[in-house]
Amino acid sequence: MNGEFVSGFVRDCDAIRARGPLIHCITNYVAMNFNANALLAVGASPLMSFRQEEMRDVAALCDALYVNIGCPDRALTDAAETAVGAVGELGKPWVLDPVGAGATQLRTDIAGELIREGHPSIIRGNASEIMALAGSSVCRTRGVDSAVGSEMALDSARELASDAGCVVVVSGSTDYITDGRQVLTVENGSPLMRRVSGTGCTVSALCAAFAAVDSDCLTAAWNAMALMAVAGERAASRYRGTGTLMTDILDELSLCNAAQFSSVIRGTVLTE
Repeated sequence: MNGEFVSGFVRDCDAIRARGPLIHCITNYVAMNFNANALLAVGASPLMSFRQEEMRDVAALCDALYVNIGCPDRALTDAAETAVGAVGELGKPWVLDPVGAGATQLRTDIAGELIREGHPSIIRGNASEIMALAGSSVCRTRGVDSAVGSEMALDSARELASDAGCVVVVSGSTDYITDGRQVLTVENGSPLMRRVSGTGCTVSALCAAFAAVDSDCLTAAWNAMALMAVAGERAASRYRGTGTLMTDILDELSLCNAAQFSSVIRGTVLTE
């Protein structure tokens, strides 16, 4: 991988531990605990709040916002709308995880509205979700899981990134990260990670942590994807079952030696 990105990975991992950025998470109930513990493991501080009345106060406190629509109840979506408006006014980064976009019209509409009105810094989803948000007619879903490979969504990701003016990440066996012009990949990870609920949601939270310390959202998103992929790959190498895999991923994140991790990242710069 390009040496500039590898050195940036080490720098930003160290910056998160040094600064301890506060990440406001409006996330789904299934992944909330995993999200919080992963942020703590890398040195960030999670703050979970869903009350619309305090969204502006929380926006003033936090360094970045992470919104996940996996459990799209009215309170969560109302809070998210207020929160993204508030962080936008303050010029702070925010990350959208459009869980289930394309699976139901409600989820697709909620994600689309947040993108149009809130202008996210980073959107991270699976192939089906990204294709749905880009308006692809060939999008297929299996509930909230993708039914197509990440490579199928690359054109949609580029289009969405250009239209929304943000960085778009497609998770899969190969992760693609694009700003609409440049495309980066991460090729680490393990298929076993799909057996643990919330790994995708958690890497979206990590995107917010990196965006809090690096204003270049393409670099921030690549860093987050690389960190989670290497942690998952290392944890899977001693696989004992799905329960311990989750804790092993958290252990890898908490014990991460950024220089050591950077030496095994597999990725490419596809387009400039």
